[in-house]
Amino acid sequence: MPISCPKCNIFNPRGAEICGECGWILASSPASPPRGSQPAHTSQSSAGKADLTGASVSSRKEKKKAPFSAQILSGVLWVLSAALIALSIFLVKPGKSITLPIPLLPSNLPYASRMLAALLILAGGIFTLIVAYGISSLKRWGLKAYLSWVMIQVVLEILARVYRLKPGTYLSAVILAELIVIPLLWKMKHRFSA
Repeated sequence: MPISCPKCNIFNPRGAEICGECGWILASSPASPPRGSQPAHTSQSSAGKADLTGASVSSRKEKKKAPFSAQILSGVLWVLSAALIALSIFLVKPGKSITLPIPLLPSNLPYASRMLAALLILAGGIFTLIVAYGISSLKRWGLKAYLSWVMIQVVLEILARVYRLKPGTYLSAVILAELIVIPLLWKMKHRFSA
């Protein structure tokens, strides 16, 4: 027997829960609203909007916090990037000679060589800054950038030893510590997002 819609009086097939004409929940369904309430499609759409609003608000509030080791590493990288950028600015300072306690740079450099060294150190500082941001914000590209950053330093140290330059024991210790951090970061890579 067809079911009559209480709102628009259209007959709907037997077993229908929603009116095909106006969208009203029919009286035969167990969850029918009392007379005078909203049609089904309106209440469903408003419920859907409420769910979406709640989801978007909770996802904005819920930000991943970096693990303690990643926070320490990014802090060290922030400081190192600031030091490299400051050193590059210091190298640009005009003068005939400059004496720096940097193991890979000779004590007396001509101005053109200093400018080249300053540009390379500035590029390294900016790259370190980007790596620090990637690690602190838990980005997967930050892990890859950190790996390439350490590998560049390893190659520079190998080249320094091949050309009989003294990279310094403290620099070698720093690079060794950076290599040790790679497996620790790799262990927690599931916490890093794309």
